[in-house]
Amino acid sequence: VNMIFQAQFLGVAGRVGGPGAQPESSQALSEGMGWANYHIFSFYGDDDEDQSAEESRRTTKSSSSPSSSSAKSEGGLADGTDAGQSRLEYACERQERSKRELSSTLAVSFGAVVASFFLRSAVVHAIWFMKQRRGVERGPAAAPFPAWELQVLLTQFQGLGEAAGDAIGSGCFIY
Repeated sequence: VNMIFQAQFLGVAGRVGGPGAQPESSQALSEGMGWANYHIFSFYGDDDEDQSAEESRRTTKSSSSPSSSSAKSEGGLADGTDAGQSRLEYACERQERSKRELSSTLAVSFGAVVASFFLRSAVVHAIWFMKQRRGVERGPAAAPFPAWELQVLLTQFQGLGEAAGDAIGSGCFIY
């Protein structure tokens, strides 16, 4: 468990201070260790793949829209949309595409607990089967129910806390 905690710290340490605050090698290591904090995928797509498409869509939208000074003076964008609304939509889209998205992290965490339950059950049944073949009486379970599952839950605290903090800090009203 302590080794997993070290990997989780490495997964966070390279992102301290925001983008560009740490050396590129630390940021790359941090991004690579995201799995230790249960940040494996996003239900809504990958941030790396969609980021270039989002940028091109935004530049196309701003270059093709007529620029009207009345829309800009009323607090809106050139295409007539509200600036606050577009920033909120952008924040929500960016948060949903992030691998640190809350519902994706919850799903991976739940899957890890279920997998540890089935793995522990398989090991206990294998031990019982081997004892039965040797003629030893079938005794109590080698690993009682919450033994492995509690260790997995303990490792999930940092990843879920990080995902919850990112969700709250995103400014997206869904969270």
